[in-house]
Amino acid sequence: RSFLMKDEEKASPKEVKKPDPKFVQNFILEEDNLKKSAIVDESKDSSSSSMVIKVKKKYGSLQKFIKGAEIAADYSFSLFSKNDVHKIAILDMRICNCDRNDENILVVKKKDAETNKSYYKIYPIDHSLSFPDRLSIFDYEMCWTGWDQISQPIGHTLKKYIKSIDILEDMKRLSNSVKLREDCWKIFRVCNTVLKMGVEYDLNLLDIANLLYKTDYKNNSPSVVENLIKKTDNLCSGSRLGNQVHLFFDLSLRKENSNSKPKKCLFLSIHRKLRI
Repeated sequence: RSFLMKDEEKASPKEVKKPDPKFVQNFILEEDNLKKSAIVDESKDSSSSSMVIKVKKKYGSLQKFIKGAEIAADYSFSLFSKNDVHKIAILDMRICNCDRNDENILVVKKKDAETNKSYYKIYPIDHSLSFPDRLSIFDYEMCWTGWDQISQPIGHTLKKYIKSIDILEDMKRLSNSVKLREDCWKIFRVCNTVLKMGVEYDLNLLDIANLLYKTDYKNNSPSVVENLIKKTDNLCSGSRLGNQVHLFFDLSLRKENSNSKPKKCLFLSIHRKLRI
């Protein structure tokens, strides 16, 4: 709901509602780097009309309308640029989005002003199933895991962006606007750490997705990262320092053996830290 409400709507305090926290979180995280899909405003009511019930603050979300948009389900993914697909995948990993089906991506046909050639721009929408308190996502729930672009190398600009992510600073910024439970913060930190480590070891986004998401549909087996979280829970159980270890283990992961293959080295590094 837009914060730009009509005067007659201000008469009832019931009309003043806080926005979906997911919109606030997503915008705070990506406002300077990835495509804005939502914005939040907080302002004082300056109206002096006696017919209006005054409120200290008004909350709401303002979302950009994408004119002429259709859904990605109606298009071949081969029409989308690698950079756009990678941006959406990075966003989904950062916020641990649990539902990126091909109807949650809008498509707009545009024309390049210089070359006069047509191209297709994609926009992610609907992030209500993000910031969960546990990690339990199948790879097919992220439609882009089946797209060819996702197995291609990450571009320099996006690599630089991922390496610049300050997880603790993001948590601080988020906590100023939205309250999350400790389990949600844990999953947020783990997902962002795995993303950053994957880039450090020169993995592509499909490799990183295969660490985070479940791929065994028949047996519903946990993902690699799910198993690591469970092992950490078990190690922390009954320990006076358990909560501290559980909260900070992801920040202490380091590259152990530069001669190993990237993926193998990543697993060994995480496992070794968890056994301490």
